[in-house]
Amino acid sequence: MGRIALFPFAWIAWGAFTLPFASEAHGGGRIDEGVGTAADTVVVCAPALRKALEPWLALRTAQGHRLSMLDATLPPQKLRDSIRERARGGTLRHLVLVGDAPELGRALLKSHEVPSLYQAPRVISRWGPDREIVTDNPFADIDDDGIPDLAIGRIPASQPDELSTIVNKILAFEHASLRGSWRQRIHFIAGVGGFGGMADSAIEMTTRKFLTDLIPAPYSTTMTYGSWRSPFCPDPRRFQDVAIRRLNEGCLFWVYLGHGQRTGLDRVHVPGGSFPIFDATDAKRLQCKDGHPIALMLACYTGAFDSSRECLAETMLAESGGPVTTICGSRMTMPYAMAVFGNSMLHEYFIERRETIGELVLHAKRSSMQDAFAEHDPRRPVRAALDAMASLIMPGTNPELLRDERLEHAALFHILGDPLLRFRYPQALEVDSPDATPSGRAVEISVRSHIAGDGHIDLLCRRDGNKSSIPTRRQFDPSDASLGAFQTDYERANDLCWKSWDRKIPSGESKFTLDIPREAWGACIVRVHVANDSSDALGASEIRVDH
Repeated sequence: MGRIALFPFAWIAWGAFTLPFASEAHGGGRIDEGVGTAADTVVVCAPALRKALEPWLALRTAQGHRLSMLDATLPPQKLRDSIRERARGGTLRHLVLVGDAPELGRALLKSHEVPSLYQAPRVISRWGPDREIVTDNPFADIDDDGIPDLAIGRIPASQPDELSTIVNKILAFEHASLRGSWRQRIHFIAGVGGFGGMADSAIEMTTRKFLTDLIPAPYSTTMTYGSWRSPFCPDPRRFQDVAIRRLNEGCLFWVYLGHGQRTGLDRVHVPGGSFPIFDATDAKRLQCKDGHPIALMLACYTGAFDSSRECLAETMLAESGGPVTTICGSRMTMPYAMAVFGNSMLHEYFIERRETIGELVLHAKRSSMQDAFAEHDPRRPVRAALDAMASLIMPGTNPELLRDERLEHAALFHILGDPLLRFRYPQALEVDSPDATPSGRAVEISVRSHIAGDGHIDLLCRRDGNKSSIPTRRQFDPSDASLGAFQTDYERANDLCWKSWDRKIPSGESKFTLDIPREAWGACIVRVHVANDSSDALGASEIRVDH
């Protein structure tokens, strides 16, 4: 692990801003000012933000969390020591930092800030200019091995009203109706790697395979890809609008893969010009009313939370219509380690079903550091494919350097948001359908659900197919007619639904007759979602439709 360098900040006493640490009780949990060795969560809140945090404190204690408050004005090393003291009881699981970080090199801590740490990089400095990594990871690393032991996140608010906006989104996320479909949607926005034709093609094929194999069939995905040759590229002039529309639709995860800067994402490059994907000035256009997503940005610098200007992730998080939480890199990031981390996150969400976003990221970082997996572990072939891809992008790379890269990215990636944000997973329901059916015929399916409610049934193409052939472009035509056709092709490439049915679904086993459209063909999925006011369930079955 790289050396932890603490900048010589002149830490002063903030007597006028001392937190009101008197013990409080809320519901089944507790807030404690003492050593708190029985606490499961340590909260470090900037003095100016304490009152705005009260609704969040009430929520978490009502859920049974035992909170221990720590003084945000402590120097970083003393703060780290205090966290370790509270971890001695063996019950500590979560660490929440509430407040922005001081910008790089500034000597004084302001009343809305919580300190961070800096670490010298060992890998990214070979490829770029960064000579330090701003990181909160050491606060969560109890045994000094560079790998976090606690689920940690920072709510980087700089004003009480900004914190209130973020807290309101947290409340909305955890109390949202289960009847909508946004929890089953994942939107991917991707730039072009720029590593060369063969490497970029390998990355594209690997990504497409991951989307097919690692995300369960009951979930829907879209791809918006910044390569003008791809059918998943909308009209380049409208790429920015499409990326924003996808977030505003509401979804579980809004994922960006590609290059980034402190205040913006990459551009879509076409012969003779380029068009933006998304930047900080677009944050005001975020108007997600239902299903605020978790924004995962696998890109450089988008989470540089010590910058003099708010980084892109902070700007998006501060908007009432923006994401509820962001996961992002604080300095230059690298494709191999990001891919391993992203794959680990998919595994932790869909297979391990972690309760909170903090636990998901914690275990994703920890599993990213595993060098070997059991024979039947689904992560084993994926890691082999990613290691092979790394050797293609960076010839001569050895396993030790790859491990160092993964370790460094445990320090680089952060949750900017609430690590205690809770997921509400759907129950599993069973869907049985015939292995095959002719198109244009009626088919009977069987659904076994533990709950009753409003049901929605879809007949879909598999994600690795399309309803019709869409050719890859070989030449770029800048005419209005040609660019308009981009948009048509893009919508077709992401439209996998042959037909939908709304049905009331009882608990137990029930049967439904579906009229298969004449135009349907190929490998398909029957997906069923049922929801009521208190729970929902999701399942799918494969079926082949023959002409």
